[in-house]
Amino acid sequence: MSGGPAIDEQTEAKHGTCYYWRQVLPAFCKIGSLRTRLDILKPDSQRCARVASLQKQQSERVGGSQRKMQDGEPVYLREFTNKRKWDSGGILQKLGSTNYKVRDTSGKEVHRHIDQLKRRSRSSLVHHLQHQRQT
Repeated sequence: MSGGPAIDEQTEAKHGTCYYWRQVLPAFCKIGSLRTRLDILKPDSQRCARVASLQKQQSERVGGSQRKMQDGEPVYLREFTNKRKWDSGGILQKLGSTNYKVRDTSGKEVHRHIDQLKRRSRSSLVHHLQHQRQT
């Protein structure tokens, strides 16, 4: 009965490192596998399917919000130049998957990421008008 591997497993569990008897680099133990440029050219279909499945599960659990907006859609945009944090405006053009050209209330065209935009629904308009009257 050999006590070598059992000791190595206990030590590995304690210290989190791979030892010589596995003949594996420590980086492979931590990450699982290293990705190369070849993976970009020929992606692992099982891995891609697993990632897509996990992303779908996450959005279903959280109730993921739509991260797409249409041209002409009314929005609130994050304002960085004045004291008010949010200004109303409208989407002019989609510039990329998450970037938009937006026109604010003063008529100025600005570039905003989708994280800097909020949808303007009817209920949010009422709330916004009430907030403006209070200030």
